[in-house]
Amino acid sequence: ALLAYLLAMPGRVAARDHLLHMFWSDIDETLARHSLRQTTYFLRQRLGDDALRAEGGTVELIASVRCDGDAFLEAVRAGELEKAVDAFGGEYLAGFVVPGALEFEHWADAERQRMRLLFLRSAESLARDHLQCGRFRPARELAERMLRTEPLDETAWRLKLEAALAAGDYV
Repeated sequence: ALLAYLLAMPGRVAARDHLLHMFWSDIDETLARHSLRQTTYFLRQRLGDDALRAEGGTVELIASVRCDGDAFLEAVRAGELEKAVDAFGGEYLAGFVVPGALEFEHWADAERQRMRLLFLRSAESLARDHLQCGRFRPARELAERMLRTEPLDETAWRLKLEAALAAGDYV
């Protein structure tokens, strides 16, 4: 959870006190600080001794770590819709829960929603491009993928119907 959080932070750095509140607000501060030290030790064991810098009241991820979310967000920022849609791997931190870390859960839920919306808008734009160019099957497939991601998305249903009608499928 700490690694995922630091990966998402600007500059991959966060204040220690913020991390204590984010992950261990339900326990005594002394125990929370110990837990943060244990967690950074664990990450250093897995990523290398110089992977994290914990000094001056902050914890910073130094290691070069990449995840599929990075590729997705970079493609969205660059306007590379096809790449963004291909890079979207589904729900962000799917099934990942940190007992007692209510603030982290709120943050993770917001990130899930943000990533889902970015995917849906990217897929919608790409599907509309396909429709304008007469590529009805890829447009319909994108609409169906959007519906698997968000079954009640009105735009995805509309795109699916538009693609079917454009392809002459009136059934």
